[in-house]
Amino acid sequence: MILHTNITGEGELLVLLHSGGMTGLTEYEEQSDYFTARNYKVIRPDLRGHGKSDGKIDNFFIRSIKDLNDTLEYLKIKKCHIAGVSLGGVVALLFAKKYPEKVKSLSFSGIFPVTPENWDELLREEASHFEELFHNEEAVSFLKAKSLKNVILRKNVLFVDQYLLGFRLINSKISFLI
Repeated sequence: MILHTNITGEGELLVLLHSGGMTGLTEYEEQSDYFTARNYKVIRPDLRGHGKSDGKIDNFFIRSIKDLNDTLEYLKIKKCHIAGVSLGGVVALLFAKKYPEKVKSLSFSGIFPVTPENWDELLREEASHFEELFHNEEAVSFLKAKSLKNVILRKNVLFVDQYLLGFRLINSKISFLI
C-alpha cells in the first residue's frame, strides 16, 4: 500500500516515521523545518491506520514494512536516511533489517532493545499514566485542536480519528493492539 506522504524540501533524502496516534504532518514539524533548511528532502508518511493512510492494523509491523517499501518505490527512492520514534522507531528498525540496502542511516528512539527486568512494573505505570490522560479534558481538547476529529475513550482504549492508540488495559495488564 502506498502511504499518504508529506514531502518538503530538496536534497538528501530523510524519512521521518511518527509515533502511534500521530501523523506525518502532526509530528516532526520542527525537525522537518530544520532539515529542509539544511538541504534535505523530508518525507513524512502517515503509517497505516494513521492520518490519511487507511489499511488494516492486524499484522501491523509486517504490513508497515511493506507499505514503507511500496511508498519509497513509488517515489523512486532507492536509498535514504530513516528516523523514527516509538511506533515509527520499531517500523524503522524492522525496515532496516529487511531492506538494509535501502537505508543510508538509521536513527530511532522510544523503543526497548531488550525487555527490562521490571517490564511488568513499567507497563502498569504507563497504563496508569494513560488512564489519567484519557480522563483529562485538557489533554483531549489538545488532541482535538491538533486536527484529530474524534478522540474517544471506550473501555480503556483510546481511539483517535477512528484508530486505536497503543494498548488496551485488561486486568491491570496492557495488551498492545498494534
